[in-house]
Amino acid sequence: MINLNLKNIAPSYIREILSVATHNDMISFAGGLPDPNSFPLELMKESFQELSQLPEFFQYNSTRGLEGLIESIGKRFDIKKDRSLIITNGSQQGLDLIARAFIAPGDQVLVEAPSYLGALQVFKLAGAQLKTIPILDNGPDLDALKNCFERQKIKFFYVIPDYQNPTGYCYPLVLRKAIAQLCRQYGVMIIEDSPYRELGFKGEKLALISDFFPEGSIVLHSFSKIVSPGLRIGCVESTSKIVNSLIKLKQISDLHSNIPSQFILQKLIEHRGFELHIQQVRQNYYDKYRLLVGELEKELANEISFKPVQGGMFIWLSFRDPEINTMEFAKKALTKKLAVVPGSVFYLNGSNNQNSLRLNFSHPTLANIKKGVHHFAQTVRIYSKVN
Repeated sequence: MINLNLKNIAPSYIREILSVATHNDMISFAGGLPDPNSFPLELMKESFQELSQLPEFFQYNSTRGLEGLIESIGKRFDIKKDRSLIITNGSQQGLDLIARAFIAPGDQVLVEAPSYLGALQVFKLAGAQLKTIPILDNGPDLDALKNCFERQKIKFFYVIPDYQNPTGYCYPLVLRKAIAQLCRQYGVMIIEDSPYRELGFKGEKLALISDFFPEGSIVLHSFSKIVSPGLRIGCVESTSKIVNSLIKLKQISDLHSNIPSQFILQKLIEHRGFELHIQQVRQNYYDKYRLLVGELEKELANEISFKPVQGGMFIWLSFRDPEINTMEFAKKALTKKLAVVPGSVFYLNGSNNQNSLRLNFSHPTLANIKKGVHHFAQTVRIYSKVN
């Protein structure tokens, strides 16, 4: 008998559209994919060769993860000594382990609106009752957040403060402190997802929300966006008690994450060229972002609006015409060999924000960004005439 929660979860729109968006003749602003030309293959080449002489890294190993990698991650992310880590198969597995370990059917979990689709699916599968908090220009509405905590028995607040997916917004320090204070006051645990933190165009990083409430927080880190998603390496940072519970569950789930990948990542983080690699990724994405917004403003200034972002991989675009339904628009765009994601898929019931889109700028080439915006503008004009 199939899990009833699983039966009620629709397939990921983004995963589905990527099967079309990867065709050679298609230009995609749809997925949250890094630029494949940014993968640090040259920096990893020596480690790949070294692995062939190290059979011990092809044997079973610790569920928590390679000690050397854990130490390197701790230094890279400046993780405090009283915090523990577990290596996971991408941060997505971290989310799944957290949900299965700590969320019982009926537990109330608060999420941003809009929010990361993969997290919504994980929480739904765990049987959580999902509540939403609207995002303003700089982050969650604090008055609404306090009101929610007062009226509801919220167990977890899932938040993405650094270049949020899907909006690209980065929450200011004063808001991060206020969120942490409210969570501590009302006894709400924080799940802080941080896959885009290293992608600030200027390299600046604000304190995590969890830094102001460490005893009540779980942080998800990922290397998919700054190294390679194919390595499938992420980690969860929290108190020893929480991490030890996740270790027990991971032992049952898959014994441990891929050991050769962990070795490769450890050597990469320790490589003298790694910091330069990160800087190059930031510059690459900044160049692509500037081109995307410049072309959009040139072609569609009167038809669209969006808030500038300071990093990450996305912009959140809205049509000035409220009658434009972006789900229908996305279907029409596919006929112009252009893939985009309608904003409604990032909401719980899919009915909100019918005239918004998330556009990814990290994956398409500079040439395809220019070409893609031209196709985008053509689609806007065709759609407007038809409707």
